[in-house]
Amino acid sequence: MRKIRVLILSHMYPNKMNYNFGVFIHNHVKYLLKAGVSARVVCPVPYAPGVMQYKSKWKRYYQIPACDVIDRVHIDYPRYICFPGKLSRTVSCYTMYYGILKTLNSAIEKDKPEILHMHTATPDGYVGFLLRKKYNLPLVCSLRGSDINIYPYHDKLTMFFTKKVISETDKIVCVSHALKTAAESIANPKYPISVVYNGCDMKTFNFNQEIRIEYREKLGILMDQKVIVFVGALNKIKGVIELINAFMRLLPEYPGLHLILVGDGEEFLTIKKIISSDSLHKKIHLVGRQPHNEISNWLNAADIFVLPTHYEGLPNVVLEAMACGLPVIATRVGGIPEVVTEDTGVLIPPKSTESLVKGIERMLTKNWDRNVIRRHIESFTWEENAQKTIKIYKNVLSKWRN
Repeated sequence: MRKIRVLILSHMYPNKMNYNFGVFIHNHVKYLLKAGVSARVVCPVPYAPGVMQYKSKWKRYYQIPACDVIDRVHIDYPRYICFPGKLSRTVSCYTMYYGILKTLNSAIEKDKPEILHMHTATPDGYVGFLLRKKYNLPLVCSLRGSDINIYPYHDKLTMFFTKKVISETDKIVCVSHALKTAAESIANPKYPISVVYNGCDMKTFNFNQEIRIEYREKLGILMDQKVIVFVGALNKIKGVIELINAFMRLLPEYPGLHLILVGDGEEFLTIKKIISSDSLHKKIHLVGRQPHNEISNWLNAADIFVLPTHYEGLPNVVLEAMACGLPVIATRVGGIPEVVTEDTGVLIPPKSTESLVKGIERMLTKNWDRNVIRRHIESFTWEENAQKTIKIYKNVLSKWRN
């Protein structure tokens, strides 16, 4: 069978300085390759001038190589000028375009892609819109969540660019039906929007009793104690402040309760200060950012997964927690209600500490069947994701050629 040749653009992609960044897109690409697609990835990286090296974030950008190969996926990391602040997304629609042109010219001359696939509406999707005109190639754009739910409402120009992407892209793909509805409320798509759920590596993410014992021992947690786990960015929009407040309210009634926080972010130091000032270091375990291949270990140590996020597309970590058999308490936002049911967890409104307290109490008093929870998401595989994506490629190419 002839391989479809795809050029993929995403500013979110793993690199040597952060192997977790955009790992869900890497898994998506990896399984496309396994299914017979020929794919090359271009991941634009902010240009890091020497005067910015004193900041760890910019130093990491500087240390990312110009190109790399991860799991047989070839990735180019061209630089572009990126300004801080909310307006960076609109300005980057053009600075990214001009910053990657040399790399794109080389990649297109060498690989001769038949189709462009961008991830996120801005800046990547709009850059794809400009590339579509330049190279006369069909364009697919995958919408992820914040690019529709948050960023278009920052300013009129981002909204204009987002509308342009939705209305003129050859195929828009969303990770949930909720995100599809949100995108359609912004602009009328050129063709009907398709929903392709993210996948989950069911082999990596599964329940393991030995790992459960090992990781509880690491933290000094007894086997008969209840453990809540959060995995994600420690930012306000992920609801971590509500989670800390809810946990502190529950602790007097549930003295054996523990909370594991896996991740890093703007609230890391704030949470660390709360833990130290209230002597909670034996109850709240701040383990920091962890390699993606170790996330399943921390999930196995827990009894409940919690994600009180304010906005979402469809977070992969919910699928991964359920694959490990964990019941999920999460906010009723984005595509989460499309996955979490009354047999697999509890849904609550966002930004409510009170609802979170009541939800966790319900979770603690119910017996959950790990096997039922895991079976519920068995169809959410990367193999299925790849096959649906290939079908979309074929349909787009058929229309383009006709």
